[in-house]
Amino acid sequence: LRKDYQNAVSVVNPLKDHISKLEESKSRLEKLLQKCERACKEFEIRAREAEYVKGTLEAKVESNDEVQDTLKKKLDAQEKHNIKLQSEKLSRENKIRRLEEECTTLKRRLKKSKSQLDSATGGKGIMGNDVELKLETMENALRCPIYRHLWKDTILTRCNHMHSRKAIMDNYNKRNRKCPTCKLAYTRDEIKSVFLYQANEPE
Repeated sequence: LRKDYQNAVSVVNPLKDHISKLEESKSRLEKLLQKCERACKEFEIRAREAEYVKGTLEAKVESNDEVQDTLKKKLDAQEKHNIKLQSEKLSRENKIRRLEEECTTLKRRLKKSKSQLDSATGGKGIMGNDVELKLETMENALRCPIYRHLWKDTILTRCNHMHSRKAIMDNYNKRNRKCPTCKLAYTRDEIKSVFLYQANEPE
């Protein structure tokens, strides 16, 4: 039962992190898509304005071939740029669709893993909730109390409190060389790296 529980936990946590990253990527792509759509509308307005200017100039200077050629080149360049924007918009829409499909697949896998976790705890809902609560408590214990998105990876040997290296070094660089938890002063030699769960991504 313990082995099943550990296996289920090792599957659930990476899936949660992966889904969170995918949703963030999806959100960023949606913002880029909205920006692209606004740019397309703006360029469409500019194209209509250019077309109006072209018509006005043609009526006034029909004999001026050089002006007409210049306007035509500008309009051609504008049309090519609009086509490029449309292509980028379609590409981002396709990326969003793929991300949505991957999110759906991962959510199914997460549901299946939770089902396996429930089975490992006897198939009882209360037990399953208890396990999830314990997992959440364990994760909170491994998180830095200052920067909750970072893991504890540094210990102060004077007081044995652990935080993320960023939290410790931020205080140290600001000359506030006291433990964020107990406010006990520390030196650089008392800052030691530890590995409890996984390394933080470099910022």
